[in-house]
Amino acid sequence: MVRFVGRQEQMNRFTEGLTQGHGEIIRHTGLPGIGKSMLLRELCNICEEQAHPHIWLDLEGWLPANEQEALLELTRFAHHLDLQQAAKSLSERIAEGVQTLTHGLDVSEQIAEEFAIPGGKATAKIGKVVISNAARPLLNQRAQVSDEEAKNHPERYLLNTLVSIGQKEEQTRPVLFLDAYEHILKNDPKIQSSLSLAFNHPREIRSHEINLSHWLANLVQWLSERGWLVVLAGRNIPNSNQQDEIPRFSKEEILNAIEQHPALNGYLLDEAESLLRILTTLSFGGNPLWLQIGINLLEKLLEEGESLADLAAADSKYLQECFETEDPLSTDAYDGIEHGHCKLNLINRMLPTLEGMEAQAWRIALPRILDRGMVRVLFDEKQANMILHNFKLAGVFRKERTQFALHEEIRDLLLAYARSKGLLALEKVKPLHGKLWGYILEKFELHEEEGLAKERVEAVPHIWLLEACHHRCFSVIEPDEHQLEPVKFATLLMGSSSLTIPDKFSLAKEIPSLPQADLSVWEDRFEKEYEHLSDLLGSELMQSFWNDMILGKVHSIDNQNYWKNRVQKGGSAAEYWALILVLFMVKERPETIIQYIDELQKKFSRSADVNVQMYCAKALFNKGATLDHKLKYPHQAVATYDLLWQTYRDSDHPPIQEQCAKALFNKGGTLRRELKDPHQVVTTYDLLWQTYSNSDHPPIQEQCAKTLFNKGVTLGQELKDPDQAVATYDLLWQTYRDSDHPPIQEQCAKALVNKGITLAGELKVPHQAVTTFDLLWKTYSDSDHPPIQELCAEALFDKGVTLAEDLKDPHQAVATYDLLWQTYRDSDHSSIQEQCAKALVNQGGTLADELKDPPAGVAAWDEMLNHFGDSPEPSIQALCLSALENSVEALLVMDESNRALERAEQRLQTIDATHNDYAVMHLLRWIALSTEETGELLEVIRATPPEVQSSWNWNWDQLKGYLPNLPEPHRTLTGHFIAFFAGELDLAELEELEERLAEAKSRL
Repeated sequence: MVRFVGRQEQMNRFTEGLTQGHGEIIRHTGLPGIGKSMLLRELCNICEEQAHPHIWLDLEGWLPANEQEALLELTRFAHHLDLQQAAKSLSERIAEGVQTLTHGLDVSEQIAEEFAIPGGKATAKIGKVVISNAARPLLNQRAQVSDEEAKNHPERYLLNTLVSIGQKEEQTRPVLFLDAYEHILKNDPKIQSSLSLAFNHPREIRSHEINLSHWLANLVQWLSERGWLVVLAGRNIPNSNQQDEIPRFSKEEILNAIEQHPALNGYLLDEAESLLRILTTLSFGGNPLWLQIGINLLEKLLEEGESLADLAAADSKYLQECFETEDPLSTDAYDGIEHGHCKLNLINRMLPTLEGMEAQAWRIALPRILDRGMVRVLFDEKQANMILHNFKLAGVFRKERTQFALHEEIRDLLLAYARSKGLLALEKVKPLHGKLWGYILEKFELHEEEGLAKERVEAVPHIWLLEACHHRCFSVIEPDEHQLEPVKFATLLMGSSSLTIPDKFSLAKEIPSLPQADLSVWEDRFEKEYEHLSDLLGSELMQSFWNDMILGKVHSIDNQNYWKNRVQKGGSAAEYWALILVLFMVKERPETIIQYIDELQKKFSRSADVNVQMYCAKALFNKGATLDHKLKYPHQAVATYDLLWQTYRDSDHPPIQEQCAKALFNKGGTLRRELKDPHQVVTTYDLLWQTYSNSDHPPIQEQCAKTLFNKGVTLGQELKDPDQAVATYDLLWQTYRDSDHPPIQEQCAKALVNKGITLAGELKVPHQAVTTFDLLWKTYSDSDHPPIQELCAEALFDKGVTLAEDLKDPHQAVATYDLLWQTYRDSDHSSIQEQCAKALVNQGGTLADELKDPPAGVAAWDEMLNHFGDSPEPSIQALCLSALENSVEALLVMDESNRALERAEQRLQTIDATHNDYAVMHLLRWIALSTEETGELLEVIRATPPEVQSSWNWNWDQLKGYLPNLPEPHRTLTGHFIAFFAGELDLAELEELEERLAEAKSRL
């Protein structure tokens, strides 16, 4: 058996940590094949030999559903944590505990069976009790935790169990080993957690969703602070530094590795230098993976009669063949793979000598993950056994429980070889992909055509579902039949961040039954998603991210740990920007986002690369917006916008100019909204206009148009200069009236609306206002852009108001309201619906009051109530209530007292005495009842607060005209009340008149 060699520095650090009086976190990082997992295994062996308490967990494929499952998993892989029962397995101890159980909570049958619980499925509902008894031996019966607490609070019990072990004074530090840490960071799934570790003791809180990486980082820190030695290994680990990186083997370590191989050991005494030269070359400078491969190859060569001296010679034919010969296949075949040709030669030398094996070995690279069953799908039994043996011997497999995978570099090389030979043509690999798809279905019992339970799919490890998707696309999509390319569709499907992985599998399963049109729709959707992400990330970074999505290394763009790792590994400006975007997506603390923005600026602000400058400019703009809107620091926001402007104002790159324009626009908004400095606002907007008014870049033109509109608003509202406001709106219109860019058209329409309102209001020129509204309608009435449609509707409404109130032309006002209603009545946009509702309310009022046509007015209000009565929009509901109460008076005039009474009572159900129409509705109700009893009405009036009485503004003209139609004494009583509500009588005078009338009635 080959003994572990080298890494003495790392070993010494570990053994020191075992005996020190406090906990610690040790991190080991490095390139693929550098020996991280081997080192952790050796450190674990030290613990095992010393019966030292430890837990080992490989994080590749580790996807616990919740906190309880995660903690239970740790206890399952615990060793020597109960010294008196060290010989018993955890499963046996769990089984012992189960014998006395009588109740508990649900746990999956899989867990019950995996722990060999007596009774199998019959004892599958004992979840919390199983956990309690699983952890109890760890305490060695010293933890003061009751049985009841263990059953009712299993997560807290398990965590306290682990903590108490770390704090035992007479025992050396327990160790937690976590391997393949990068897999947690790449996939970063979420789990349910109900514990908080923010205090001295774990506290139970409301169950919530948390990223597994965040939960694990908290647990690691928590355990280390309480006495545990935690050893992490992975390509990337948060908070690691250069000292944590495992180096290549030194010459001494290479010689130590040679000593473990008897076939080479005899050469060490006299030919050590030759061995060193050959194996340093074959291992690419001391990479342990390639050193193992190189040693195996060298042993074979020596067995075949090659001379060590000849192999080590400077003109060695063999080494020249491996390292100096041009790639005979293609110079592009192994693009991006360092020493690709040589490494492929080394792999081929590892293959068994079976006939045809070299030409078929590439098949093992078709799947991205493997188990023995998959290998037997790809090869006959003898070939499968040989390739498994030889590849395992060479150390090119990474094993995780029952599954394993080729080292990525090995897989890439084999696929490059197959591609160069034309072996990956669809017609050749389609049957293989079909067999692999079928194998995965069978493995996880997913073969049912109908009624496949969603829970069963979700229970399958995601990495296997993605693997199934990959093979399904290649096995069933026919380019000629569907006009789709399997490679493209598989890439788009597996890289999509809009579908969950189980949903991707479900779609892949349905592909054969889907018509070509449906597949095209899916492909179009995925392509648009890809294009959108490319716009956010840039094409180069997007391609890298998409590839990782396809490989299952990351499942969505908002995985912040994925981007943090890329930034920590050196981080390009694009990667920093992607991380900043994601932090915004997940609503990270603003201070944290600004920290990364500042890091980006510090690292790249002096770059001459326009793409890098663009990311820096975007980041500065978002920093300013965050300081303003999130942190409420307007002065710092303005300073940030100024920094952006000063840094990039001379740029001639349109995307950077766009960020400068946006910065000036936002600065103006902050000055106006937060700092109340309208003069500086106008100065800022003028600077933007002067700088970029000649731009032909639509996004910059949009910023210029928005700037002119906001300048007009500032002049009109804050600076009370309506003439300059109108002039600014005119400048906007004249500059961009011919634009076909909807956002710019929207600004033009807004300018015309505001100009019209200013002309009618402040400047008192209603004819010009109507002309302006007509210009807007003529220009944009055919637009299908909802914001512009809303502005057209608003212009028609304002025109109607101007015609009715300023120009006293009710007929044209009614015609304008009707045009608005007929044009937009079918719109499903709430803002346009609101304009329609306002038009119908005003149309009804104009018909009933000015044109003395109450039936027409009621018809308009009824149409509004029928159309919008069920609207969920509060603003539209308020307009419906207004129409309802307006129609009461009109119905009274129409002698429809019953309908008037019904609507008055409907309205009264929605308001109370604090509403200024409450008493008015009671009056109209009283009139509809035709009663001479005034006591209730007077009580309502007396109960109305004075401030409400002072706000009554009901127009009584219509009802006054109706008074002669009422019989006495009802006519006189109604006249008294109208006079009171109109402010012509006070309450005392009203009451006195009512008393006199009552006396006169009694005398009669």
